[in-house]
Parts: sequence; C-alpha cells; structure tokens
Amino acid sequence: RAHVHFKRGEYGAAERDYSDAIRISPRYLAAYYGRGIVRRKLDNDSGALDDFSKILELAPRHFEALVQRGRIRAERKEHEAAIADFTTAISHRPTMASAYYGRALSRQALGDLKGALDDLALAIKNDPDYFEALRRRGVFRREAGDVPGAIEDHRAALKLKPDDVPTLTNLGNALHQATDYENALK
Repeated sequence: RAHVHFKRGEYGAAERDYSDAIRISPRYLAAYYGRGIVRRKLDNDSGALDDFSKILELAPRHFEALVQRGRIRAERKEHEAAIADFTTAISHRPTMASAYYGRALSRQALGDLKGALDDLALAIKNDPDYFEALRRRGVFRREAGDVPGAIEDHRAALKLKPDDVPTLTNLGNALHQATDYENALK
C-alpha cells in the first residue's frame, strides 16, 4: 500500500504505511528506504537521515542509502561526512556516476576544485549523458581557468538539453571570456 500512496503523491499516508511495515518487521530495509524517500518529499530530512542511517546500521553496503544520506549531509553543509558516504558508496559500486557527482559537489564546497573536477570526470566517464555533471563540470572548469574545457562541457550539455537557459548563459559567458564575441551572441 505504501508504494501506491507514494506513486499517487499521498506522502503522509505512504509514511504511515511504511512505519507500520517497520513496526511489523524492524529489519525491512525497503520500508526504511521508502519512508526515507517519503520523508525527503515531506521536507523531513532529519527523519530521512535517521531512516538511511538505520539501513546502514543493518546493511552497511547499501549503496542507495549511502548516496541518499550523503545528499542530505551535503545539503546540510556537512561536507566531510557527505564525502565519506559518497566514497563508501563508490567503493561498493565504482561505476555509479551519482556518487561521484555528489562527492564532487561536496569537494568543491570545501575548496577542493581539483578533486571535484576529477570526480566529475569519473561521473561523465561512467555516464556520458549525465547532464548535470557536464553542466557542473563546465562551471567548475571555468572557475579553474579552463575556459576551452568549460565551453566543450556546456556544448555537450546543450546537446542533451538544448533549451536549458542556465547552460546557455554559462556557455555565452565562457565564450565571452574566451573573446569569441561572435559566437557568444548566438
């Protein structure tokens, strides 16, 4: 029932059903995970963090719980803890782009631009059509002074989402910085 409520957008009912399932079976990982996702939808990140942490207490290699907990920690600006979660997730699934992307954002927030760029390169290597990773790497490359690389990434991202206004703006700014005024105006 909880999954049906979730799909209908009935998050309060889904949370109650997941909680009932957990009361009946306290080791039911899927119920903790579902409730954690529902709690995120309900802006209850503390409750979601508790659910993902409980999963990891029961199953320390649970990739999705590591990534979700890392995301919450990053949003809370707990970047070192987020990096630890993403790094553990990567150690279990080294080809999952989302973990590299999450770690890149936290590394950049801590001032490690090189580490962030390295992680974004790995995210893109594992998922060449990862729009957000391409877009973000373009921003970070420009920040690092690699304007040609930024232009390349923004163009690649625009092949995936041609009408994305922030990426179009970033491309225009990078072209302007490269003094390619003719193309910056297009």
